[in-house]
Amino acid sequence: MKHTFDVIYFEFTAPLHVSNARSDYGISERTLHSDTMYAAIMQSWAILGKEEWILKNPAYTLSSLFPYTLNTSSKQKVHFFAKPFFPANTDNKKDQSDDAKIYKKIKFVDAWHFQHYLNQTPLTSTVDSVHGSYQTNEPINKNFLTTDVQNRIKRPRNDSEDTVPFYTERLFFTRGSGLFCLVHYENEEAQKQVKAALRLLAENGIGTDRAVGNGQFNVSFGSLNLELPDFSDFAINMSLFCPETKEDLKEMISDEAVRYEIIKRGGWMSDPHNTYRKRSVYMFLEGSVFKIPISKFISKGNTVDLKPDNAILPHKVTNPVWRVGKALFLPVKR
Repeated sequence: MKHTFDVIYFEFTAPLHVSNARSDYGISERTLHSDTMYAAIMQSWAILGKEEWILKNPAYTLSSLFPYTLNTSSKQKVHFFAKPFFPANTDNKKDQSDDAKIYKKIKFVDAWHFQHYLNQTPLTSTVDSVHGSYQTNEPINKNFLTTDVQNRIKRPRNDSEDTVPFYTERLFFTRGSGLFCLVHYENEEAQKQVKAALRLLAENGIGTDRAVGNGQFNVSFGSLNLELPDFSDFAINMSLFCPETKEDLKEMISDEAVRYEIIKRGGWMSDPHNTYRKRSVYMFLEGSVFKIPISKFISKGNTVDLKPDNAILPHKVTNPVWRVGKALFLPVKR
């Protein structure tokens, strides 16, 4: 069954840095997780004076942001997704061959390969389809995403202390490349509100180091067709996922075919409380597989308040600090 998804494209006009779980500036993530994008949209609404748009359960669902580039021959977009945490339907001998180490380096698969994962149809790609962390049979510029490390200094607030050097890895995308996400709007009003936030974000930037001009982008919109199983007892999350209840989670991980990894999410608050650290929550990474009877796709997940304990703060935080764990799920054969 073919389904058409709305897509948001982020073509960066400035370097990008995406903090990792350890907040190590020397390493940038290649994926911008969905909870970061939800938070950026909410922050933009607050700047626009539209606090009434900020809801605990948003009327839209985002996937995380994944890389895309161009087919060098057709100039059509090549979309990459996080490699699922389960094997494709391939010849088992491949996994034991001399090329096994090359296949293990794959972190992103293009839409064609991703659909084979979802439907578990036989996949016959050779090692020639692997380009570093990416797998595609299409001709692409292998260096569509490059990096450099910039030497920076941190100036202490106390003039008697020495400056502290640190390094920041910055991502650079070639023209026609960038990040994209799938999006499902529950109504037209939600679509208008998200687009209003994106117009502001395009100017202000996303990711880390926006104050020095990083993360600015041109935004555009499109669609992507994906061939999905008609029905399955299992589903894969395209976004970071936080379960609604313990009972729900217990049922979702009750099968031996389930596969997942978790990540700790938290970080610093934004202005005017940017010296305060949020509380933390664990979420399931994109590409995990759960026992969820599903046809088409569903939106599922919880939003939690990571507002720090006011009892230990010099100034109270009055508004909730939402961390959205609402995820887009697609059916997958197991």
